[in-house]
This record gives sequence, C-alpha cells and structure tokens, in this order.
Amino acid sequence: MPVVDSITFQPHPACKNFNDLTGKVYDLLMVLGYAGSDKWWNGLWFCRCICGNVKAITTVRLTGTRPHTKSCGCFQANFKHGHTKHNSPSTPEYSAWEGMNQRCSNPNTHRYDRYGGRGITICGRWRGEHGFQNFFSDIGLRPSPGHSLDRWPDPNGNYEPNNVRWATQAEQNRNRSGNHNITFQGETMCVTDWAKRLGLSLSGLRHRLKNWDVGRALTAPVDYAHVHKRRA
Repeated sequence: MPVVDSITFQPHPACKNFNDLTGKVYDLLMVLGYAGSDKWWNGLWFCRCICGNVKAITTVRLTGTRPHTKSCGCFQANFKHGHTKHNSPSTPEYSAWEGMNQRCSNPNTHRYDRYGGRGITICGRWRGEHGFQNFFSDIGLRPSPGHSLDRWPDPNGNYEPNNVRWATQAEQNRNRSGNHNITFQGETMCVTDWAKRLGLSLSGLRHRLKNWDVGRALTAPVDYAHVHKRRA
C-alpha cells in the first residue's frame, strides 16, 4: 500500500460485527481511521507510522497472526533508534524513550539523582532490543508538541505501562512529587483540583483536611464547612 499525503476517512460499514480499530496501536503504527476497502473487499485503515508517514493498511496485516505490517516501510528500511535510512531527526517518541533511559541509567546525565539515583527504574518490557517498539506500542504517539512523558498516577513510581502517560505542562505541574495528592474512591488529584471539583476555595479545603478525615472533607456540602466554623 502506498504512503498517502492526504486522507479522507470513510464511513464504517453497516455491519453488526464491525471492529473499529481507530486509536489502536500496532507495533510502530497508530490507527487514525477507516479508509474503506481494497479491490478484494479487505478492510483498509489509515495508520500513522512513528516516522510520521500515513499509510493505508489492511485489517489482516494489522491484526493477523501471520507476519504483519510493523511500520510504513521505514522499519524494514533500516529504521533504527528513531531514524529512517534518510537520517531524519529522531522522533519525539523516541527522544522521550531515550531520555527516560538516560535519566534512569546514566549517572552522568542531568537530573540522574532525581531518577536512577533514587531508585526509579524502567520495566523490562521497555528495555533491550525491542524496548522502544514495546514502549511505543504501549504509550502511542505524542498527542501534541505540548505533551511530554509523565509518571502518573504515582509521581514517585517507576516507568511502566500503568504509570506513564503523555501529559501537558499543566498536568505535569499538578503531578509533581511535592504536590499534596489525595486519593479518594479510586481517583487521585492534587488538593487544588479537588477544591475546584467541590466548589471550595483552596484554603477552605485545606481547613477541612486539617480538621476532618478525607472522606468527610470531600463529601460534606459546601455550606456545611461554614456552619461548622461558626459553631466552633
């Protein structure tokens, strides 16, 4: 299938068993949307490769058990360490992966003391010969130039599939290890975001947390705090 410069998504077939692959990642490819079918009525999907190219690929080549398509062709053309055979610049996804590895394993790297130096590690799946491919398969394309790699929901945890996301700078700031994060009923947010959720001032929520248990502080009606304060 050829690499395409522009794409026009097609409506999904009116089929009860149709499997929408949009948003899924296969090796170095992320599915953008349905592209119709080829002359043999095989389903086609527009996929963006890690190198940036967009290519129409059949369903079976993405999901089949036999050898399948891993990239737009750049992988077979000596794709290595985020570069194509044309020596294009490293992709943002590869740069993030490489930076993660350096911070955790190279004592000469800036800020090593905040990562590898204090025990932050990278899961085995994201290291070694196929480490980058596995990382990209798990994390996917960077959503925008404003996103960067973030350990979440545990900012003190390790780099692993369930604790890493692409985050905006605002999300990164909220997730700093020095922030006061609160987990309640399976949801973790910083105090500032909980205050916004509840319609309280930051000082009001802090007053609650100082005097009440977390459950009561996050569930009591807003005006209840004022009544309690007047009676105290």
